[in-house]
Amino acid sequence: MKRKHTIETLGLSALLLLSGCVTSKANEKKIPATTTTTVATTMETTTEATTESSVPATTPTETEDSGILPTYYNIPLRIVDKDGNKISEVSMYGNNFLTDHGVLYTKLPKEEDNSVIEYRLFDTETKEDKKIGEMSGLSYMTAYSYIEMNGKFYALAMTGELFDTIPDPLLLLEIDLEKGGINQYVLSENGYPYVALCQAGSKVLAFVHDQQDDGLLIDRVMEFDPETQALREVMIFKFSEHHAGDTVRALYSDGKSIYLLRVHVEKDVSSLILDTYDMSYAKTGEQDITQIFLNSIPTSELIGVEAVTESNPKEADMYYQVSRFFITPEGDLFYCNFSDEIFLVNLKTGKAHELDPLFRASYGSGTPFFGTIYQKIDSENPGINQIFHLKDGNLESKEINLFGDLYSIDFMQTTPSGKEALSMSITDPGHLNTDYPCIMYIYK
Repeated sequence: MKRKHTIETLGLSALLLLSGCVTSKANEKKIPATTTTTVATTMETTTEATTESSVPATTPTETEDSGILPTYYNIPLRIVDKDGNKISEVSMYGNNFLTDHGVLYTKLPKEEDNSVIEYRLFDTETKEDKKIGEMSGLSYMTAYSYIEMNGKFYALAMTGELFDTIPDPLLLLEIDLEKGGINQYVLSENGYPYVALCQAGSKVLAFVHDQQDDGLLIDRVMEFDPETQALREVMIFKFSEHHAGDTVRALYSDGKSIYLLRVHVEKDVSSLILDTYDMSYAKTGEQDITQIFLNSIPTSELIGVEAVTESNPKEADMYYQVSRFFITPEGDLFYCNFSDEIFLVNLKTGKAHELDPLFRASYGSGTPFFGTIYQKIDSENPGINQIFHLKDGNLESKEINLFGDLYSIDFMQTTPSGKEALSMSITDPGHLNTDYPCIMYIYK
């Protein structure tokens, strides 16, 4: 049975929950890299990318079959400095990322047609806006998990229709921020969208979910070497059709060790395990953090640690795919899954922080920081936009009041050199119009 059949049957929640997978020692088997290169034929460049005109209204298109078709269009993204002054404004579609080379963003070259997506880079210093490359048929990109290293940007993506029954490849994208061009490497011919990347020294690691025809679920940790462009499998985890084994949920490296988060199922009992490996993929330790997880998730809907069986079809919360996971040098573990369950706990002391339900961590390859998102979704009872930095085991907060009572933080970003930015937008349904562009607030 192909994974896509399962996804189509169970719906969107299955995308977040599905795929099991067991640990074994590193497998050094070489996997040939299938590579496709898409390079911008012309490095199209402009010098002050401003978009002052309004954007078409967000009105769905009615059809004779009374179906509603989505309307695809670019929207304005205003880039501002630490004082809130406008640097420039670009038209984007979908994604925007702060990098040490500028703002990487996607754009539709043709309005109302998302068959081709451009990747562009806006330099905040020179105000140069150039096309890096383009992709056809892009349907998904891991905006929550990406890497910037040595002048290149890495993310995972899929093409094709996610919810049909036709297998689609999972791709590793390598975007050259300095020279332009996009390389694509096939990690799986029958891709699963909820996966993750991390940087491990000079290598890129990704874990990939594969489902076999006999019901066996397999997770693979793949290593990509940017120097040689070689892919190889370095770990493999298996989960049987009888609901026994291990399934990977997250991957992280601090450059000294590699940390892998997995759910282990044995005799109908599930455990959340934190594994530690050295940089050569030799396992050096493991810690059962099941109780930390259960103690740290304040939700009445927590099911517990029962295994997923036919008699108990509800997955325990720990089965959800993880959107953000890392461990600080001081031993603080941050966890957030796609069910919006979060915790920040010190593995050495056991101290857990009390967190706002909308507390999140930054994305990107720099030192993580935190913030509260969607605080202005109710303009009559707004919350407070705040960012937090972890120092000496304490969260130091700062309020963000520069943009009034309508703008909420959507997500936070940081870069290898230490730049920080907030992506913000209007979240109050009563004020959704083009008079309020999205904002990238680069304050550091």
